[in-house]
Amino acid sequence: MFCLEKCKQERKTHSIIYTMGRLTVEVLEGRHLKNEDIGGEDDAYVELWLLDDQKDKQRTKVVNNSNNPKWKETLVFDLGGKKYDYLQVAVYDKDPVGQDHIGSAKVDLKNVYGSGESIEWITLAPGAGGTAINGLIHLKMKYEN
Repeated sequence: MFCLEKCKQERKTHSIIYTMGRLTVEVLEGRHLKNEDIGGEDDAYVELWLLDDQKDKQRTKVVNNSNNPKWKETLVFDLGGKKYDYLQVAVYDKDPVGQDHIGSAKVDLKNVYGSGESIEWITLAPGAGGTAINGLIHLKMKYEN
């Protein structure tokens, strides 16, 4: 009886250890971003957050005057014992007053959890049910316990 109870506790502990961890996202570059800047190219940056947790919204630096920006920037999310299903990606053009939305996407994280790492080109949609392609974002994602 004691061994049975102890084994159950060990399995629970291993389960908790497995689900704790972090997601590292390297935002590599963008391609063919829709031009939202009047009189020039975009001053683009990327915001990322786990779909159920907008409190931990993270963003890249702004890359000025480029519709094909290169960020090569790493953002880390501590998962705090939960596996999130999706990563939300939003790309904006920074303006002197405010920002213009270039596009967004919802990235399924199953491949990352399954293999530990995924490198993907993400297609940006304009939002609000639009079907146009507003550019691509290159992400390298890694899951670690």
